[in-house]
Amino acid sequence: MKKVIVFIAGYFLAGSSISAQTCDTIQVTGVIDGDTLRAEMVGAPSPLNRVSIRISGIDTPEMKGQCDSEKEKARAAKSFLSRKLSSARAVTFGTLDWDKYGGRILADVYFDGQDVGQMMIDAGYAFPYHGEKKSDHWCRAQ
Repeated sequence: MKKVIVFIAGYFLAGSSISAQTCDTIQVTGVIDGDTLRAEMVGAPSPLNRVSIRISGIDTPEMKGQCDSEKEKARAAKSFLSRKLSSARAVTFGTLDWDKYGGRILADVYFDGQDVGQMMIDAGYAFPYHGEKKSDHWCRAQ
């Protein structure tokens, strides 16, 4: 399923940051996991038109997690994000930048004006994360 996303600001991928210039839409082509979207930037030159967008400020469990509990939580987080995306009428971005690994865009993401990162935290599918060393909280006994 593709969903057109409206930008708060345009973008152009250059250097280590993303600044306003070229395209005005992005199409989400899927949800990779609980904190990452797969997207196409309409009008951007190939291969830059296909990107992963990581939701900033959160950490969700990994699909290839350290334990069965993490893997189960990862599937639930991905499913929750997919449902929220499919029901959203408008998807917008605040700050856009490269993530610390340089291969994904890091963005503040909003579904119908609601902060998706905070939505994931409030629903119990994510912990706050700002680049520090990740803890093993997903595999701890509950």
